[in-house]
Amino acid sequence: MLVDTSGFLGLLKPDTILYEGWEKRGGVYSPGRITFSKRNPNGDSLLVRMDVEEALATELGRLSKSKTSRGFLQMRGTYQVKGRLRGREISFSAPGAAETFRDK
Repeated sequence: MLVDTSGFLGLLKPDTILYEGWEKRGGVYSPGRITFSKRNPNGDSLLVRMDVEEALATELGRLSKSKTSRGFLQMRGTYQVKGRLRGREISFSAPGAAETFRDK
Protein backbone atom coordinates (compact mmCIF):
# COMPACT_ATOMS: atom_id res chain seq x y z
CA MET A 1 0.00 0.00 0.00
CA LEU A 2 1.36 3.42 -0.91
CA VAL A 3 0.37 6.70 0.70
CA ASP A 4 1.78 10.21 0.59
CA THR A 5 0.90 13.52 2.23
CA SER A 6 -2.27 13.74 0.12
CA GLY A 7 -3.45 10.29 1.24
CA PHE A 8 -3.93 6.87 -0.35
CA LEU A 9 -2.17 6.34 -3.70
CA GLY A 10 -2.78 2.69 -4.41
CA LEU A 11 -2.54 -0.95 -3.46
CA LEU A 12 -0.54 -3.48 -5.45
CA LYS A 13 -0.36 -7.16 -4.53
CA PRO A 14 3.09 -8.51 -5.49
CA ASP A 15 3.42 -11.14 -8.21
CA THR A 16 6.33 -12.79 -6.38
CA ILE A 17 8.29 -12.41 -3.17
CA LEU A 18 11.96 -13.40 -3.19
CA TYR A 19 13.95 -14.04 0.00
CA GLU A 20 17.73 -13.97 -0.59
CA GLY A 21 20.95 -14.31 1.38
CA TRP A 22 19.69 -16.43 4.27
CA GLU A 23 22.14 -16.47 7.19
CA LYS A 24 22.27 -16.11 10.95
CA ARG A 25 21.93 -12.55 12.18
CA GLY A 26 22.07 -12.14 15.94
CA GLY A 27 21.39 -15.87 16.36
CA VAL A 28 18.34 -15.83 14.06
CA TYR A 29 18.31 -17.42 10.58
CA SER A 30 16.84 -14.73 8.31
CA PRO A 31 17.10 -13.40 4.76
CA GLY A 32 19.51 -10.57 3.99
CA ARG A 33 17.16 -9.10 1.39
CA ILE A 34 13.49 -9.33 0.49
CA THR A 35 12.40 -8.29 -3.01
CA PHE A 36 8.95 -8.09 -4.52
CA SER A 37 7.50 -6.53 -7.61
CA LYS A 38 4.26 -5.92 -9.47
CA ARG A 39 3.26 -4.73 -12.94
CA ASN A 40 -0.30 -3.95 -13.96
CA PRO A 41 -1.65 -3.74 -17.52
CA ASN A 42 -2.54 -0.07 -16.86
CA GLY A 43 1.16 0.87 -16.54
CA ASP A 44 1.53 0.78 -12.76
CA SER A 45 4.71 -0.92 -11.58
CA LEU A 46 6.52 -1.28 -8.31
CA LEU A 47 9.88 -2.76 -7.28
CA VAL A 48 10.49 -3.00 -3.53
CA ARG A 49 13.67 -4.22 -1.86
CA MET A 50 14.25 -4.46 1.87
CA ASP A 51 17.75 -4.94 3.27
CA VAL A 52 17.24 -6.82 6.53
CA GLU A 53 19.25 -5.38 9.43
CA GLU A 54 17.74 -7.20 12.42
CA ALA A 55 15.45 -10.18 12.91
CA LEU A 56 13.51 -11.82 15.73
CA ALA A 57 12.17 -15.36 15.48
CA THR A 58 9.35 -16.87 17.51
CA GLU A 59 9.25 -20.66 17.32
CA LEU A 60 5.72 -21.98 16.94
CA GLY A 61 6.50 -25.70 16.98
CA ARG A 62 4.49 -28.11 14.89
CA LEU A 63 1.14 -26.85 13.76
CA SER A 64 -1.46 -29.58 13.14
CA LYS A 65 -0.08 -32.97 12.06
CA SER A 66 2.73 -31.53 9.97
CA LYS A 67 6.20 -32.98 10.44
CA THR A 68 7.65 -29.52 9.92
CA SER A 69 8.15 -27.01 12.72
CA ARG A 70 7.13 -23.41 11.98
CA GLY A 71 8.56 -20.10 13.07
CA PHE A 72 7.33 -16.52 12.90
CA LEU A 73 10.00 -14.11 11.66
CA GLN A 74 9.88 -10.35 12.35
CA MET A 75 12.45 -8.20 10.54
CA ARG A 76 13.57 -4.60 10.54
CA GLY A 77 15.50 -2.91 7.78
CA THR A 78 15.60 -0.32 5.05
CA TYR A 79 13.27 -0.33 2.04
CA GLN A 80 14.13 0.97 -1.43
CA VAL A 81 10.97 1.59 -3.49
CA LYS A 82 10.86 2.45 -7.21
CA GLY A 83 8.12 2.45 -9.77
CA ARG A 84 5.19 4.27 -11.35
CA LEU A 85 1.73 4.63 -9.86
CA ARG A 86 -1.12 6.57 -11.48
CA GLY A 87 1.39 8.19 -13.84
CA ARG A 88 3.65 9.36 -11.01
CA GLU A 89 7.27 8.28 -10.69
CA ILE A 90 8.05 6.88 -7.24
CA SER A 91 11.54 6.52 -5.79
CA PHE A 92 12.45 6.62 -2.10
CA SER A 93 14.17 4.81 0.78
CA ALA A 94 12.66 4.41 4.23
CA PRO A 95 13.03 2.33 7.38
CA GLY A 96 10.42 -0.38 7.80
CA ALA A 97 9.47 -3.82 9.01
CA ALA A 98 8.33 -7.12 7.53
CA GLU A 99 6.96 -10.37 8.91
CA THR A 100 6.72 -13.88 7.52
CA PHE A 101 6.37 -17.50 8.57
CA ARG A 102 9.13 -19.99 7.82
CA ASP A 103 9.48 -23.75 8.02
CA LYS A 104 12.38 -25.19 9.95
